Amino acid sequence: MSPCQRSIKRLVVTGSLFCGSFFASSFTLRLTRADAQSSQPLAFPSAQLAAHWIFTSVPLDEARFSASFKQSLPTTKVDSLIAQRLARYGAFVRVDPMSAPSSPNSPRAGDFLVTLERGQIPVTIALDAQGLIAGLFLRPARVAALDVSAVSAALNALPGKTSAFVEAEGKTLLGVRENDPLGVASAFKLLILEALEKRVKEGHVRWDDVLRLAEGDKSLPSGKLQNWPTGSALTLETLATLMISESDNTATDALLRFLGPETLENLSPRNSPFLTTRQAFVLKATSNTPLLERYRAAANLKQRRSILFEADALPRPLSDAFGSDVRALDVEWFLTTRALCGSLQQTAHLALTRISPGVAVRDDWKEVAYKGGSEGGVLNLTTHVVSKTGRRACVSLTWNHTELLDEERLVDLNTAILEGLKAKLNSGG
Repeated sequence: MSPCQRSIKRLVVTGSLFCGSFFASSFTLRLTRADAQSSQPLAFPSAQLAAHWIFTSVPLDEARFSASFKQSLPTTKVDSLIAQRLARYGAFVRVDPMSAPSSPNSPRAGDFLVTLERGQIPVTIALDAQGLIAGLFLRPARVAALDVSAVSAALNALPGKTSAFVEAEGKTLLGVRENDPLGVASAFKLLILEALEKRVKEGHVRWDDVLRLAEGDKSLPSGKLQNWPTGSALTLETLATLMISESDNTATDALLRFLGPETLENLSPRNSPFLTTRQAFVLKATSNTPLLERYRAAANLKQRRSILFEADALPRPLSDAFGSDVRALDVEWFLTTRALCGSLQQTAHLALTRISPGVAVRDDWKEVAYKGGSEGGVLNLTTHVVSKTGRRACVSLTWNHTELLDEERLVDLNTAILEGLKAKLNSGG
């Protein structure tokens, strides 16, 4: 959770044909018509050759990009993005098609897998009618499968504090400080879903019960409900879906009001008082530093609740009120990776947990349920998967540090673990 909701880092290149946008670990790919361009001698005969050129020709010749692409993104930015991938994953090896071209006689668009020395990058590329690059979409890298026993060393090499828990078919495959509670940002929303689902199971409420949005529920993004009118009617299922799939903070606070903070404190006593996202934003805002210091100095739970009551009366801070550095890591929701896997395993049967696959490749699995959390200095990735053979596993990784994180380092580890689990579970190992 952060004012700009730092999502798990994914490389998105926007051109005139392919437009990528990420919202709380989900994306939409929008198609528009490429602008007509005059004939160029540097035109590509196929999209595959263009993909090869992009990864072998930095700095790139801007004459080989369409005018509309260059208006959307400078080619110097593409240079930087490609150079970062080459530095992280090694030199170019080859490029292979992942799908058939748009037509046998006009191979102007397609999906390709670019293999580097230490990873593979799925790429969608499109050419305009003149053979110039009109669209480029780079997806998260696929790294070589990593034996889970090697994860401990990789986690220990990260600065700050880390935790990992990997379980398959009820058996612990890896535990690295899995019982140490760390800040998990928006991954705490799994607890709210777990508590709500328990109420439904017990017959106290129904998923189609309606809750009206209160002014005090309105938080900051991520999400969209903060812009909806006060009094808007939403079902509990809709609120839960927005909370998990889009990490909507206002939906989260509405459900927390409905359940009552004491419900969550009973579920996780170490997080007493259980903060709303709005309260966390108010405490972290640089303009409210005196309030934060009083909160930190409070002698007991009663005093902290009183300070939060004051926070509720303050206006929502502006989205730029938090500075650019990591701020107030003690204002968080602290959970263990073991507990997060347990919570997601309890709720993974709900379809709403399977809308966003996070960093997992959906087609690799029969089912993928996911919830993560990210803000300055905090990252969690929690994924529950069901293999093609029907076997279940869960992976939860958390990283905390007093400086901004290079989030892709944890994403790479998560990807490698999932690759290893895919092979293990599908082979019967």
